Amino acid sequence: MTGPGRNRGLRKLSPEAKRAVRAAAAEDRDEADVLMRTTRELSADQRATLRSVGATVRTVAGDVSTARVPVGGLEALARLDAEIRRVIRS
Repeated sequence: MTGPGRNRGLRKLSPEAKRAVRAAAAEDRDEADVLMRTTRELSADQRATLRSVGATVRTVAGDVSTARVPVGGLEALARLDAEIRRVIRS
């Protein structure tokens, strides 16, 4: 994605997660593991948003979730009511 909206989705990422997203894109990786905290347990709509970008939800423990997300879909996480704590390099 290019243009003025390019980094809009990164606002909800922690500084560490923003660096990891940029590094993943620069290293041309296909996927990243993500640790996120949501306002409540992931809803069916939030899970559908993740699936729509090719993500696989791995763990849900209350308001904390992990997912494997294609790098191109990381900015879609901004559509979740979530604070992305960490993007783990794959």
